[in-house]
Amino acid sequence: MKRILGEPSIATPGKLVYYFDYRKKSTPKELVELRKKMSDMNDEEFAKNFKFADGEAYIEARFASGKLNYLAISKSETY
Repeated sequence: MKRILGEPSIATPGKLVYYFDYRKKSTPKELVELRKKMSDMNDEEFAKNFKFADGEAYIEARFASGKLNYLAISKSETY
């Protein structure tokens, strides 16, 4: 796992935790869909609020006897 994701945010003998914050630019397709839902906003307000999405990802892997026995992955994004 370390080879793929790099150094974990938290590492113990039986657990690795990775936590990432990110910001991504909204795709044209996402903007079209969002615009349908937010038709009451003017163009300036819409661009300000939806140009980027902020997100976070969390990965937790637990090990017993050298084998993976638990894996949790979550991701969330907000505008």
